[in-house]
Amino acid sequence: MKPSASILLALALATLSAGSAFADGPKDNIITNVRPIPPVGVEVPQADREAIEKGLQELKAAIEDAKKAQAKNPQLADLLPDVEVFHKAVDWALRYQLFSKPPEIKLAFEQLTEGKSRAEALKKGDAPWTVKRGSWFEPIAPGSMALCSPTAWSFQTATTPAVEPRCASTSGSTAAARRSASSASWTNA
Repeated sequence: MKPSASILLALALATLSAGSAFADGPKDNIITNVRPIPPVGVEVPQADREAIEKGLQELKAAIEDAKKAQAKNPQLADLLPDVEVFHKAVDWALRYQLFSKPPEIKLAFEQLTEGKSRAEALKKGDAPWTVKRGSWFEPIAPGSMALCSPTAWSFQTATTPAVEPRCASTSGSTAAARRSASSASWTNA
């Protein structure tokens, strides 16, 4: 059975009218009147702006040094984006006024510090962020700690949401927990 021309016309009109219902109208087409998305963030104080710009210049110089040092080492040169992302994130946040709250300005300084440390490590031929595993110590009983891996936690909660991962527990200090980290075993029992 073929749809009639009137039904097709009605569907086409409904589609066109629905699309225009979500727009702001003709003012959306005026360049000086378009809403910024995401919305413009807070103004960065001049002192912080200057400090961030100085940090960006230092990070850019460190990235260039790392790039030169690892030009002949393709494996480490491939990790350069892991450093450049910190420069780009802070640069764009400052340039496009993307700090939504004043405390986020402090995060820019932390990102610059991390980027500089990665650039220095890469310059020396090291990339510790590629081998360091994320972990945290979760108290499970007084005087006892459990070494839990975020990766294992998210895997287990995604596959078996009703079962909590049981981490190898250690008694005593955090140092003792770290020593036994390599022998930690995972069970769901």
